[in-house]
Amino acid sequence: NFICIKYDMGQKEGKKLADQLGVKAYPTYFLLCPDGSIQHKMTGFFTLDDFIVKIQRGSNKKTSYAYLDKKYSSGKISKKELIDYQIALQDAFEKEKSQEIAQRLTHLITDKDKLTPAYWPLMALSKHGSDDFRFILSHLKQYRKKNSQKVVDGYLYKTYNLALNNCLMHLNTKA
Repeated sequence: NFICIKYDMGQKEGKKLADQLGVKAYPTYFLLCPDGSIQHKMTGFFTLDDFIVKIQRGSNKKTSYAYLDKKYSSGKISKKELIDYQIALQDAFEKEKSQEIAQRLTHLITDKDKLTPAYWPLMALSKHGSDDFRFILSHLKQYRKKNSQKVVDGYLYKTYNLALNNCLMHLNTKA
């Protein structure tokens, strides 16, 4: 389904391409249309399973970055599409626009929405101690049932591990 191309963005041709495509961080992956326009964009390091999910999301026109960006710009975007757009913006490392959409979603998202598998990718960004993290803990059984225990427990492991590491670093700097 793809023709894969790798560029060294530190070289002349790569620098020009990075400017043209708006690369903000590395690594950045693009799904390009035959006409050269961007269909989907992903930035960062991912596990293989996460990468496959993101590629599948980007390959689907209705959940791709370009489609959702156009829908948002037109002002005709549903709540479900707004959730998908927020996920696409997170994948693309578009921080400013992502914060704008997050603000809009705060007023639209219900607890019922938070429990849907479609919203899980955003809930999985919740930091230890946040309101959404506490929400996840209080609804663990439902999350494990709807998203798989492996996925939810992986999120918990990563989140607790990060919190513990931050705590240990803080203790080491005081010692």
